[in-house]
Amino acid sequence: MKKMKKIKKDKNRKMYSVPYLTKYEKVNLIGTRAKQISDGSDIYVISKNVKTAVDISKLELEYKRQPFKIKRTMPDGRYEIWSLNELEVLE
Repeated sequence: MKKMKKIKKDKNRKMYSVPYLTKYEKVNLIGTRAKQISDGSDIYVISKNVKTAVDISKLELEYKRQPFKIKRTMPDGRYEIWSLNELEVLE
């Protein structure tokens, strides 16, 4: 099992949700980014043995190089915006 690292919190931002990327957010990020790559978007990682758009997208997510932010809606209607660098990616 992968050891979890301690995540620094910004004291000025009050966040209510947990700082982990859910499996649903992960799948959404990979699929959306793979579609962008297949449509000709710039690639933010370099690898010689990765060929498909999905594999490139997974590699970008692993290195947290995807140009996305996560918007989480709370039950009371408010929302939180997380940067990918603030979230822990679990396998």
